Amino acid sequence: MKINLIAIIGDSRKVLRKLPNNFFQLVVTSPPYFNLKDYGKSFEEGNLGAINNFEVFMEEINKVWRECFRVLKPDGKLAINASDVFDKVRVMGKDVQVRMPINERIVLECVKMGFLYRAKIIWYKHASTGEDRCAGTFPYPYNLLFWDASFEEINIFKKPGNYQKRPKEVEEMSKITKEEYTKHAKPIWEIPAVRQKGHCAMFPVELPMRLIKHFTFVKDWVLDPFGGSGTTLLACKKLKRNGVIVELNEEYLPLIKEKVGWGQQAIGVRYEYKIIFEDELDGFQEIFRNL
Repeated sequence: MKINLIAIIGDSRKVLRKLPNNFFQLVVTSPPYFNLKDYGKSFEEGNLGAINNFEVFMEEINKVWRECFRVLKPDGKLAINASDVFDKVRVMGKDVQVRMPINERIVLECVKMGFLYRAKIIWYKHASTGEDRCAGTFPYPYNLLFWDASFEEINIFKKPGNYQKRPKEVEEMSKITKEEYTKHAKPIWEIPAVRQKGHCAMFPVELPMRLIKHFTFVKDWVLDPFGGSGTTLLACKKLKRNGVIVELNEEYLPLIKEKVGWGQQAIGVRYEYKIIFEDELDGFQEIFRNL
């Protein structure tokens, strides 16, 4: 069995435009936090997390979801892990902390694009990007401000289309246990966060593995347009799915290689590893078709 594991270095808004139509069975990703973390690049260099205007942030990130719709196969799924954040807005001459409804906006925009909204999962991660806190007018009543950073959302969408039956052999290799099916069907996933090592926003490999197990079969193609440290690619390797990640920052390549086990082989599987840069992608649609 041959499994392709591909890391593309470039801006996902541009890279995805060069990928073929109706190719991927699943897109699983976690976009940059809005105006919260330092991802090592400026907006001018393509870093969407460096945008400090919420409407501009949503406009730019929607470009990625539109391309995801195009590159997904009919019946393909899009799973987006995102977190609302607080930001300051100017109201009556004062700075006021308000919650930015990122997940709600993602859902509305994806539905407008033609996606069917299928599910919301709450990821309870125990740890946080900052301490959970309540603030406002403490110790007096009136203005309690809630901020719970111990959970995030995973919103799941489907591109309209019919299920394509796989060969019996592939179905058997892709079986899910009854325990997994029962546990993962619950709307709250309790998966501890991982220590941030080398990247400011890593998620645990268990998260993409669950999504990949339930929405793809062995040898299907999976895409992560915000590849980060390569966690989704590692999940693809573990589950024998073909995987493609797109990562803006070339400096994360050593981390991706270390995490994925770049170049390593396994009995019964031949892994093909590729690193491609954005400016090498012209004509790459044909390369994908020949993989």
